[in-house]
Amino acid sequence: PCIEDDSLLYMIQVAERERQANRPIPAIVEHREVGEEHVEGANRGLVAGAILLLEFLVVFFLIKQMLFLEFVFRHGE
Repeated sequence: PCIEDDSLLYMIQVAERERQANRPIPAIVEHREVGEEHVEGANRGLVAGAILLLEFLVVFFLIKQMLFLEFVFRHGE
């Protein structure tokens, strides 16, 4: 097929305008949405992990304190 010079020039100008407009590519937009969901899931996992760590530290501290007090009162008698 023969491409006229004017239509080729028009296609180049349109491509240049679209490039300068910085329009997101649909595949990238979809990838961002999936990435955001992945980040939200990871954040939920971090929050759950932090809560479990705090719970462990509180229980550890209470057991340690209980054992220490038991040791002090047994040897104090």
